[in-house]
Amino acid sequence: MFRNDCFDYWSLVIGHWSLVIGHWLLVIGHWSLGIGDWVKGHWAKGHWYFFLVSLVLLVCLVSLIPSPQS
Repeated sequence: MFRNDCFDYWSLVIGHWSLVIGHWLLVIGHWSLGIGDWVKGHWAKGHWYFFLVSLVLLVCLVSLIPSPQS
């Protein structure tokens, strides 16, 4: 049972960081394609909203990860 719990914990951790890294790779790719100028023009409209939504989702994902002791 502990091995399954441990596996579930580490698979969640790996999945979480894969999503985070994938998210930032998409952001970097988005900017490197030259769409960054359009985003800069709309910084005040959309970027902070997107950042806050990402932050809330990140906090939710972290809170779902069980502690290894439980």
